[in-house]
Amino acid sequence: MVGFVGSKGGVGKTTCAVHFAALAATVAPRVTLLDADPNEGSSAWIAEAAPAVHVERVRSSDQLLRAVPLLAAACDLLVVDGPGNDSDATRSCLLRVD
Repeated sequence: MVGFVGSKGGVGKTTCAVHFAALAATVAPRVTLLDADPNEGSSAWIAEAAPAVHVERVRSSDQLLRAVPLLAAACDLLVVDGPGNDSDATRSCLLRVD
């Protein structure tokens, strides 16, 4: 499980998450990208970059805390694109990822 987070937007977090997930999908059969960023940029980009990557979305820190262990157990690699701000959801992401 790998998470990409930032305390502000525009630092390249989503770009790194999408490229990492796309690259991982070339060697791991079951890669999931969890889009926890309210902008949902990674969801759109990964559909073009690597359609084999499964995408899930969450809207709150509570959803994130519940989703991460379940999704991680169901795939070979879980990549989390966390929020681009300092929030409860960002902290929740950091608590759950490696």
